[in-house]
Amino acid sequence: MNTSVKLDIQYDDDSKTSAIVYVDAKVNGQDHKFVLDTGCRTTSLMLSKFSELLFRVGENESSGTIGTEVFDLVEVDQIELGPIVKRNCHISRSNTLKIDKNLLGMDVLKGSSILLSYKRSELN
Repeated sequence: MNTSVKLDIQYDDDSKTSAIVYVDAKVNGQDHKFVLDTGCRTTSLMLSKFSELLFRVGENESSGTIGTEVFDLVEVDQIELGPIVKRNCHISRSNTLKIDKNLLGMDVLKGSSILLSYKRSELN
């Protein structure tokens, strides 16, 4: 069984000193591209036809470098990132179109031992 997850590393410039790291994960069996964000407490989905159908269970306030936003808290049956599977989760959903990226946060990664290999562009 392959336990690695392919990373899509988008470097900011030729110096390769900073990058955005993307991963593919499944939410309720549907493929989504996420920014791998170890500074993000709660995984969040941008507003889309898919995320609009998720059951809202409350609100979640998130603070970051651009300020504080209030997101919908929604229920998902399952999130899969390679061998990491989280079931019966509550994640955030943007309630505005100005958020244009899904974020995969520590709520999915916690409890797992992971190794990010930039050289091989994979997460193990």
